[in-house]
Amino acid sequence: MKHVKDLNEWQDHLQMQADQAGMSKEEWIASYGSSIQGVDEKNADGTISDDEDEEAENFMADVRFMTVELIEYIAKEADKIGGSFRAPGYEATAKKLIKQVMKEKKFKF
Repeated sequence: MKHVKDLNEWQDHLQMQADQAGMSKEEWIASYGSSIQGVDEKNADGTISDDEDEEAENFMADVRFMTVELIEYIAKEADKIGGSFRAPGYEATAKKLIKQVMKEKKFKF
């Protein structure tokens, strides 16, 4: 079985790209990139772009909002369809469906 490196095993981003393309770092730079030796790819605070922190905050706020909306939708619709007696079963089925979709999309918790 072929060993697949994880991100921590690469010494730098350009080498990672070259390895994935089956090239040496120099070949990859000649074909796709430019040598940026001596230039750090990230800002002093670890971000890549100037507005990355703000974009990440907005992204997390959106994810939280959509997650709350989904949970409330599941509870409301399950109760509307099955009433207080059958709603827990519909909610459980919805949770199984979410897990199934996450597994299909390879999104792990």
